[in-house]
Amino acid sequence: MTKDDWIKVQNKLSHPYGTVRLTVDGYALALQVNQIKALKFVIMVYVDGMCKGEWCKGEADEAKRFCRPVTRHMYSPAKQKAILKGLSKAEAKRFGKELGLDKTFTFYDLYWPSFGPLKRHLIANNKSIELAPPTQQELELKVLEDEEKAWLEEWETPSGIPKLTPLHPV
Repeated sequence: MTKDDWIKVQNKLSHPYGTVRLTVDGYALALQVNQIKALKFVIMVYVDGMCKGEWCKGEADEAKRFCRPVTRHMYSPAKQKAILKGLSKAEAKRFGKELGLDKTFTFYDLYWPSFGPLKRHLIANNKSIELAPPTQQELELKVLEDEEKAWLEEWETPSGIPKLTPLHPV
């Protein structure tokens, strides 16, 4: 994809419920801006029309290619501190390693909070990224939008005020 194509994708995903379809290494990828809670919008990833919860484990190829990797500690810093409370630094270090307090785990989220990391992840983990050709529905919608635009241009003056004709001459 070219730089201009990425700008088009970003523009389409800059408003609620904006959707972009891509073809990525043979997969049909749909990116859609969805609301996950009040005033919180994210970019959802749909691969071949599906968004599966099993991808969160990271075992599927789709997860590693398209989903957002999130790494967390097994124990929060507060829990680590509570467990190691009362121990010397040397004991805490040894005991912490034995218990695995520094261990982390990774899961894969089905959405991206912003466009930049999504773009970088797609480029880094895939070879071929292309805009998908428009569907028949998208083509029909474009024709309707063009007709509406032409109609508005016909009925508006240069200042943007609609031309009004009186119903009853005065």
